[in-house]
Amino acid sequence: MSAGHFAHAFKSTTGIAPHRYVIERRLELAKSLLRQTQLPISAVAMRSGFTTQSHFSVTFQNLTAQTPSAFRRTQ
Repeated sequence: MSAGHFAHAFKSTTGIAPHRYVIERRLELAKSLLRQTQLPISAVAMRSGFTTQSHFSVTFQNLTAQTPSAFRRTQ
C-alpha cells in the first residue's frame, strides 16, 4: 500500500489525517504526564515524542489554547 493510499484510507476511516492523529495521541500522553507527575516540561516533551521543548510548547498551545505550564496549574 502506498503512503498516499494509506493516508487517504486512514482519513476516510478516522476523519483525521495520520499526522494529526499521532500529534493528538502525543498530546494526550503529555496531558496525562502534566496532571499526574511533577516532571519538568522538557521531560514531558521528550517522553511524549517531541524532539524539543519549544516544538512541544508551540504545538500544545496551538491545539489546547494554553501553555503546558498553564495547563498544569489548572489541573
